[in-house]
Amino acid sequence: QDVARATQIFGRSLAEHKGKTKTRTADEVVIEHVQAYPAHQEQVLYVDVMFVDGDMYLVSVSDPLDLIQAGHIVNKGADLRRTLEAQINAYHSRGFKIVEVRCDG
Repeated sequence: QDVARATQIFGRSLAEHKGKTKTRTADEVVIEHVQAYPAHQEQVLYVDVMFVDGDMYLVSVSDPLDLIQAGHIVNKGADLRRTLEAQINAYHSRGFKIVEVRCDG
């Protein structure tokens, strides 16, 4: 009766559990190939300047890829152009073509 109560309270012993557990082989891994965006796909880049705690950032969103990029701007004149060119070059390095850049002026 004491053994039954102990089993009811604490469960089966670890040694008993390990001894009765059967090792099963894992299911086979299925590899799915996902088609990437075509390299010739043309993108439209929407660009705006955003301020966060007094710091200036250039934020861009591409369409139809929907990739969001942000770059910190220290000097409004030189850094703005450099950051925009860096973001466009990131697309070109992956084979995308920026056909238009839109901003709110």
